[in-house]
Amino acid sequence: MTTQASTNRATIARIRATLAAVTGAAAVVVALCGYSALARVGQPFAGFFVWENGFVPAIGLASWSGTAAGLPYHSWIEEVNGSPLHSVDELDAAVRSAPPGQKVS
Repeated sequence: MTTQASTNRATIARIRATLAAVTGAAAVVVALCGYSALARVGQPFAGFFVWENGFVPAIGLASWSGTAAGLPYHSWIEEVNGSPLHSVDELDAAVRSAPPGQKVS
């Protein structure tokens, strides 16, 4: 076996190992996201997506209550029911504690 052939095989082995690691990491991320999404099925929903920092990204459907109420995309949620928002968990708690159909402002 030549040195060139040995080097090519080693390079291919490294590429395959890297590809396997990236594929495994992607599978873990997909599994965690899927679990998180399924855990929210049947739970109250604010009617819009909101990131951990309170930012409302441009993702949603026209039928969602937040979109239908006119909440603009690329806005920031700063308060809930008149109280300053310190974490998105506070928004989730306000939505969960409100009776179905009641507005949370």
